[in-house]
Amino acid sequence: NQSYILEHSLDLVTWTSWLSDLPVSDTTRFIQIIDDGQDSYVDPAVSSKRFYRLLKTSEPSQMNQ
Repeated sequence: NQSYILEHSLDLVTWTSWLSDLPVSDTTRFIQIIDDGQDSYVDPAVSSKRFYRLLKTSEPSQMNQ
């Protein structure tokens, strides 16, 4: 299992982290994320452009299931 941080930006200069890490298992190939503004602090409907990047964290996330 790996853990990733999703970040978003309006200008490709200033990046803001998503609220939580994204756990990915060895068998996970795709993750769908819907940005409704709750996890990103800004409603995407009010911004004309939105960019995203995914960064691998150094340690896997330990999430309760």
